[in-house]
Amino acid sequence: MINEETLSSEAQETVFDGNLPENVREVKLEPFFKLQILETATNNFDISKKLGQGGFGAVYRVILLN
Repeated sequence: MINEETLSSEAQETVFDGNLPENVREVKLEPFFKLQILETATNNFDISKKLGQGGFGAVYRVILLN
């Protein structure tokens, strides 16, 4: 986690007000899997498919077919 107190004022402006330096491009990330595919693979996120809880949310075991 970035501590605002440890950043220079220029870095704070860049990080906290959304401004990007000239040499940085914004990248729009798309989902890797569609929600419908994940719902099907996890049997609608059934608890029996849940392996545990991670830092970003629940972790499920699935087998994805081509």
